[in-house]
Amino acid sequence: MLTKYTLVISLSMTVALCAVAGDIKASQEKQSLEHLKKIADNFLQSFLINEDKEGEYKIEIAEPDSRLRLRHCDGEIKAFWPYNPTNLRRMPVGLRCEGTVKWKVFLQTAVKQFQEIALVNRQVSAGQILNSSMITKRNIDILSVRREVVGNYEHLIGHVFNRNISPNTPLSSQMLELPLLVRRGDLVKMISTGGTISVDAEVEALGDGYSQQTIRVRNTRSGKMLSATVLDRNLVTANP
Repeated sequence: MLTKYTLVISLSMTVALCAVAGDIKASQEKQSLEHLKKIADNFLQSFLINEDKEGEYKIEIAEPDSRLRLRHCDGEIKAFWPYNPTNLRRMPVGLRCEGTVKWKVFLQTAVKQFQEIALVNRQVSAGQILNSSMITKRNIDILSVRREVVGNYEHLIGHVFNRNISPNTPLSSQMLELPLLVRRGDLVKMISTGGTISVDAEVEALGDGYSQQTIRVRNTRSGKMLSATVLDRNLVTANP
């Protein structure tokens, strides 16, 4: 027969045992790997928003190793960069538990940045002049391109290719150079303006010249040496 004191002791022991069992269960509870992926995804999205980069992004987070067994974090899980994120194409994100349980884990991530860029749509040889018919715009992952890319290409029209280019190559300013408008030894037209009077003369170019470049010329009649600015093909204007 249970007395009142025995009953109280039994109830106290039952509560204590339940509490211990609860603590053991909590300590044995595993951390959700899907939750870790969500934290890493939010961390990356916030980073991209703060960086204010152009284009649309697609974030991929690799599945954690299914054998990974982490105790449930009873505090905040903080995401961090293990090192400076210079290449977002493939970059690990660190996750750290800051509760009573201490652990650190890294998830491999991949980012794709889609942006409309200009592609050269045909085979091009060095020396050809860029025109708009050579260009096709396409939305691609620019992080997979290992060179500078161009979205707005209009300012490059008229430039000359300095190398051979294969079809579907992203356009880059590095593959172009300004066209040579005046060649050394060529006879070119020079415009001299003074007030309301404009005089044309034939001069010899003493050096190669690109648009708006200053070159030396020689007047073919007087032999006088002058400074001139290149305006167009075989056309210069006398400098004051």
